[in-house]
Amino acid sequence: MKQVKQDVVAPSKPVASKKEPPSFPVVQPAPEKYINFFFFLQNLPSIMARGFVYYIIGCFGLPLLGMAASIVLFLGSLAFWVAGWPCLFAAAWYQGPQKLVKRFVGHFYGVEVILATICYVVGLVSLPILVPTCCFLMFLLVVCFWIAGWALAFGLAWLDSWSYPYPQSVEFITDLYCKLVYFGFQFEIFFHKIPSINPKTLRVDLLRDPKPLKKYICDFTGAYVPYSMENEQENTTSWIGKIINDTMNGQGPLGLIGHIGKNYIYVLPFSDHFDEFQPGEDPVQFSMRQVGNMYPPIYQEWPDKQSDVALTRFCKDGLAAHRVEVTTEKGVKYYVVRTNALAALPVRDGFANYGGDVFFDMDWRPVKIVDAGLSSSGPVTTRPGDAGWAEAKFRFRSSMSVLVTAGDHLYGIHLIVANYMTTAVREYLPTTHPIRRFLMPFTFNTIVVNDNAATNLCRRKTLAYRCFALTESGLEQAYKASSVMLRFGADRPQEAGGPCLDYEAYVDWLQSQGIDTEYYRQGRKYWLIVKKFCQGILDFYYSTPQDYAKDQELMQWACSYLSHIRNLCADYDLESYKSDHARVKETITNILAHFVMTVTAHHEQAGAVEVYVQDVSFCAFKWTPGSLMGTKQTATAQAALMMMTATPFPKIWPADWTYVFPETDGSTQKAAPKQVFDQFQQDLGDLHAEVQKYNKSCHTRSFPNNNPLYVFDPTNLETSISV
Repeated sequence: MKQVKQDVVAPSKPVASKKEPPSFPVVQPAPEKYINFFFFLQNLPSIMARGFVYYIIGCFGLPLLGMAASIVLFLGSLAFWVAGWPCLFAAAWYQGPQKLVKRFVGHFYGVEVILATICYVVGLVSLPILVPTCCFLMFLLVVCFWIAGWALAFGLAWLDSWSYPYPQSVEFITDLYCKLVYFGFQFEIFFHKIPSINPKTLRVDLLRDPKPLKKYICDFTGAYVPYSMENEQENTTSWIGKIINDTMNGQGPLGLIGHIGKNYIYVLPFSDHFDEFQPGEDPVQFSMRQVGNMYPPIYQEWPDKQSDVALTRFCKDGLAAHRVEVTTEKGVKYYVVRTNALAALPVRDGFANYGGDVFFDMDWRPVKIVDAGLSSSGPVTTRPGDAGWAEAKFRFRSSMSVLVTAGDHLYGIHLIVANYMTTAVREYLPTTHPIRRFLMPFTFNTIVVNDNAATNLCRRKTLAYRCFALTESGLEQAYKASSVMLRFGADRPQEAGGPCLDYEAYVDWLQSQGIDTEYYRQGRKYWLIVKKFCQGILDFYYSTPQDYAKDQELMQWACSYLSHIRNLCADYDLESYKSDHARVKETITNILAHFVMTVTAHHEQAGAVEVYVQDVSFCAFKWTPGSLMGTKQTATAQAALMMMTATPFPKIWPADWTYVFPETDGSTQKAAPKQVFDQFQQDLGDLHAEVQKYNKSCHTRSFPNNNPLYVFDPTNLETSISV
């Protein structure tokens, strides 16, 4: 964190004032998805000419590179023959080789001489074979390019044409990596067909027996993510979609293509482009020309995005609704929503730092924005009416979009809660276990989703890095800090009984702090419905609290999951109180309810950002200093990110997945799972009607309660995280 210096207050009458951009209208995507090739007939001569140039360069350049590589290999072989043994002997004394020697053969006098000699002999024997083989392979590569390289050359020229200005093309100003990823994901989304949960889409017969899953460490985050090959369900009913999914996940007959694309495409060159929007140019239309064919539907209405009233809605009922705090300064109480935690993170050259804490009075009127990222001299305080007010609001909204997307959504919901719950389920619960069956819809396809997120978003030089302004070091710091910046109960302090999984207790604590918004009131209602559902299922399979502790598989699952979410739950050490059966029952009930709420409602709150990232004058993942909207490259990248992370999944209501519950092992004195589920669906229907009524009547209420709220409407909620 930066050292907080004395506030620098924005002057009340500066030299120049930046005009606030208009509120660009929301543009709905195409009603039916289609694959866009961005081929415009008028660009054919240009594509042909550029492709021919690329082909000629390849025809002459590849042989020259091949000859240079062959010379280097030959000279390297000669150097090895002459000086290889002394170099190997010297290397044998280094710490790494010494550890290997001690581990596998033990240490004795002269072992370094023997090791160097063996390696030298192996080199003498293999190099005369390897060098000609490599030269022959390079020759084949050159010949193959001469024969078929024209297709690659004209393909690259076609991708280049995407960047031509509108109306000649769609002005897809970004690098080859983003174009290829976007083009490939179009096919996966187009052939994705999971309209609802049924025995054909969520199959009990595909469940696999528990075993340790094969995992890898996700870049920057330190999270252990299972490989997509460990997934046990399909996210499509189309055979073409299955082939595409298998290919993109590195499986099936074409899996090698997907493996190369998934694991090596990110090494393609990356550069930041700083093309700005011209006055009067609509960034929403710009983005939707590019990705509107696959962009998710937008159910939120935002006719006003830029005013102070819109800022209140953004914080109280919008993207930042779960991050509201209360603070007191000089005896005056304020609502505050903070993003200054991002201000110290290093960004790439040419981009502005993140930051901005916005303060509201107790009537939800904005008072000031204190921005620690605006000046190296210290935090800058800007108030309504100041010349920098429009920029301060834009910087805050944009910083919040980054904080929610990278911290709350990608890290907290995907890589921590959903990832470790699914891992614990797959490693500890048998296929017939009632909790394994209960969690089937809520862990549906999570392994593939998170593997895609880890490889296409979190990995170095992949899409998230290219979307945000953060350097690699900045992105790593952001993810590390996310563990202590999470919300949804994780922010309840230890002295107040936190962090906690019980959302009702969390909302009660917030109310005691003076935070009582419609977002939390509806959230409490949804939580009570979910917890009632979870408790009803548990009561059927576990007649008494003692039965929970007796189920060793259940206890192993719970302990494994809790050990990975210590920042979210104060009661993570289940083993220490397993003899307190009532407490164990409450903890397991809260684990289930918290998880269901996280992957449904909290995921909707943090992940359904279509209306925000569609417009880089509303929220931009990166921007240049002093700008009031993101660059064109930012608009393209963040719209493509939204398109690729919004594959539609089955809705939680209306639905019926009662067929997954094992009926034979439960209590005859408690409501059966089908009855519990039917009541759950009825309760969700009642909540939907209540939310609809609230939204339809919002225009009759006075400020600040005159805005709709969508996130807890069951008709918008999916059963599991999607990508």
